[in-house]
Amino acid sequence: MSHSMTPPQGSTPGGRGHEAEPRRAAHTTHGAAAPEPAGATAVENRPAGRESHAREGGVREFRSKYADHKVGFFKLVRSEVIKIFSLASTYWLLGIAFVLTVGMAALFAFVPNESVKILQEKGLDKLPSANQAELIQSVKEIAYSVPMRGIFFSILIFAAFSVVVIAGEYGTGMIRSTMTAAPKRIGAIVAKLLVATILAGAVAFAAMLVSYLVGQALLDPRLHYGLGEGNVMRVILMNTVYVMLIVIMGFGLGLLLRNSAGGICTIIGILFALPIVALMAGQLDWVADAARFLPNRLGNIMGAVEDSSIGLDTPGGDGGPKDISWNIAAMWLCIESFVVFLAGLLVAKKRDV
Repeated sequence: MSHSMTPPQGSTPGGRGHEAEPRRAAHTTHGAAAPEPAGATAVENRPAGRESHAREGGVREFRSKYADHKVGFFKLVRSEVIKIFSLASTYWLLGIAFVLTVGMAALFAFVPNESVKILQEKGLDKLPSANQAELIQSVKEIAYSVPMRGIFFSILIFAAFSVVVIAGEYGTGMIRSTMTAAPKRIGAIVAKLLVATILAGAVAFAAMLVSYLVGQALLDPRLHYGLGEGNVMRVILMNTVYVMLIVIMGFGLGLLLRNSAGGICTIIGILFALPIVALMAGQLDWVADAARFLPNRLGNIMGAVEDSSIGLDTPGGDGGPKDISWNIAAMWLCIESFVVFLAGLLVAKKRDV
């Protein structure tokens, strides 16, 4: 007995019943969304950290909740601290500068010790006590400069550090992310300079204090002195300022050249090659006068132990003392350093990254 199999009204050959049609109709009728049950909470499927904003026509726009967030200067400084301390070059360069400063001070401590030995061989102990004290004081004046002797060599490392801090970021392309976060550029650059300068100054100051302690341990007991004696503390502070100003100059060169090797060669040339050229061409009066204002000459004046104006025996001159005191030298070096930095800042502001 055969019975015709008639599918139920509203069903489909695929076996779907009446419930399929209402569901489809709810989604297709005039493009309107299906009504939600009363009391139900609508949950939007949107990326984390973004907010939706209703617009005309029922379309929602998703924007990051940080879109209108402004990056302040202190946050830029914190970002630069993280970046600088995440670089291996920071630890290598500043570590070498620290060791070099202390090591050269320890070596130089043997110079006044040898002077005392020579005096003893010539009968120092047989002289009256007043004459002995006078001779020992003359040797002690040499010992006053022991903590600062290493800066003459480590200043190259500090200068290289300042160039690498900024030029290395251009070399790796990281500068694009930095400038994207701070489109005005000046804030990010100043924050980086501030962190690099303070860090280099702190390392130089700590290295000279350690050099002082090492020197006291190595010097003859008759040559011991305190930090407040012989302008030692003032000279340590001025050498710290000297390092910080050279860091500013090197940073400016890094901004100008955007190349680590080129910037390091340039700052080394300014600190060491130009004085040699000035020495060779010293018979020209204008060269001799201009050589007094070279950065390393100004740094030597700032770091000298003598309290009065320092004499610079420049070739071609009269060989007498020049009226440049340590504070005037600091002013000139400050001007030179900031001129270079401002030139680099202007170029970084105008030129594409």
